[in-house]
Amino acid sequence: MSALYPLGHTQTELDRLDNQALILQDPLLDQLASSASSVLEIGCGNGSNLPLLRKANSNLKYTGIDIAPGAVADAKEKFKGDADASFIQMDGASINLPPESFDLVITKLVLWSIGPAWTITLREALRLLLPGGIFYAMEPANDMIEIYPEKPAARAWMNAWDSSVKESGLDSFIGSKVGTEMKKAGFVNVESRFFPIIASGTEKERYESIVANLKGFYMGPSADTLGLPPKGSAFREDASKELDLVNNDSLVMDALFVSWGRK
Repeated sequence: MSALYPLGHTQTELDRLDNQALILQDPLLDQLASSASSVLEIGCGNGSNLPLLRKANSNLKYTGIDIAPGAVADAKEKFKGDADASFIQMDGASINLPPESFDLVITKLVLWSIGPAWTITLREALRLLLPGGIFYAMEPANDMIEIYPEKPAARAWMNAWDSSVKESGLDSFIGSKVGTEMKKAGFVNVESRFFPIIASGTEKERYESIVANLKGFYMGPSADTLGLPPKGSAFREDASKELDLVNNDSLVMDALFVSWGRK
């Protein structure tokens, strides 16, 4: 996996992941988890998806792996009372676990940050699945994010961020590409669908939650890692203030793709 994970693993980022897990909850994943007995999450972070998986299936045996030791340590502490959950520091492009160990393998907003090796992670997922097992991925399509009324400073900032990500060898537009690469890796019955996360200004709490997640994504530690203008700069401050503007006519849409297929 890439040594550069631009969002970092500060406590602020780990807290954002908990909020993001709730915003991006997918009924399809709940359904897949409800009929699974063992699941591997590649890029588990601090385990923010585990409570949702556990809610769908209280008997699920869960293994989470992540390359970041701080995130794994945080997850171990947070879920130390869960006997059926384990967290391991491990590279998602070279997973040291026995083949055919899980009937569900998932990854959420991780493949985009791996770099060119992300297709290796797909092959690792295939290797680790039991025959007939399912792989599920949710990945960003940042080129399809919409904010209305148009916010030019915020849009310019997001474009600059995405350009810097691309220059780093990562891909924040990866969502629509995952299904095709899954087929190449050997998965069958592959399906993909657009997964928009939308709120209008009249849904103030949800709107603000989505915007807060976008700000954490685009204006958190990643902005410094990618060499964008620092906190206090006019560019960043103008973009942040625009994102905070909301009225009844406002609309925000985060854009992702979900792909899934069988071994």
